[in-house]
Amino acid sequence: MRHHHYSQVGPVLKRAVVAAAALALTAIAFGGCAYVVPTTPLNREPQDKWFAQDVPVPEGFKYVPVESLSEPGEPRNLKLVYRRESYIDMDRPWAFYQEALSGRGWQLQFLYGFDRRGMVFWKGSEELRVTLDRSYRATCVTAIVEVEPKDPDAAGPSLARRVE
Repeated sequence: MRHHHYSQVGPVLKRAVVAAAALALTAIAFGGCAYVVPTTPLNREPQDKWFAQDVPVPEGFKYVPVESLSEPGEPRNLKLVYRRESYIDMDRPWAFYQEALSGRGWQLQFLYGFDRRGMVFWKGSEELRVTLDRSYRATCVTAIVEVEPKDPDAAGPSLARRVE
């Protein structure tokens, strides 16, 4: 007849259960922690770095001439590309452009997007579109600012006539 040593299994099982519970509680307690840093609004780059005097540039964003296009004369046809080569939360340039362009006479018409965001402004006979795009691989944020004549027959922003 075999004798089982149940007295030895009890303490081993008890230690295993206590260790698993401690591990689970540690994972719950520390797994969802995050370091939160308050965000501050972006300032403007000096005005001599702006391509157009009514289109402010957020701090840290550099003009990329090889990706930008401009046609001389009136009406303006501009595609201005600005890039910030360091990580920045998308909410900061998003808020910057809404506030800065409104302060320069542009009237916000439309907001759209989540990962790639955009906004449309009107001023007089012109339409201005800002597209913000983040690259995780290159750790940068790109702002594309386009200014062109507003479609006089459009009831709303002329996004529908753009083809990319």
